[in-house]
Amino acid sequence: MLWTIVVLLIIATWTTNLEVTDPFVNKGLIYILILGLIGLGASGSIAKKISISILVFGLFLVSSFFLDFRGNWKTQRIIFKNKHSSNRTIESQLQDIGAFGYNKRTVDRIKLFSFLSWTRRVTEEDLEAIDSLTWDKVDIYLNEQGLKGG
Repeated sequence: MLWTIVVLLIIATWTTNLEVTDPFVNKGLIYILILGLIGLGASGSIAKKISISILVFGLFLVSSFFLDFRGNWKTQRIIFKNKHSSNRTIESQLQDIGAFGYNKRTVDRIKLFSFLSWTRRVTEEDLEAIDSLTWDKVDIYLNEQGLKGG
């Protein structure tokens, strides 16, 4: 049952607007998946189980490098808050891509859990057509990337 949930959550984050916003949860899901796949073949002697454990640990180290390569999207500024749902905001976000700078996007974000969000890209035209009966302009500077200045 746990494996099914993990696999479905990973597939959903890769194919839909569902995002795991906590990097530790994201890594944990991948680790559980890898451990489960390797554990399926872990029958036999103690030596075999130890070698599989070492292999899993090595995969953890390698996968953590690749999972962090692009970095998570982090909120720089909350532009609007929904008047009817405290979990829904429109945010300006940045993604650190290393020496190439930052990717930038504006999203309508619905926080489902503390580690899981549903996002939808927002264009400049969408921002200009915001309904003031539904949204409050708050303009809160969070700076989750930790940039100097601002």
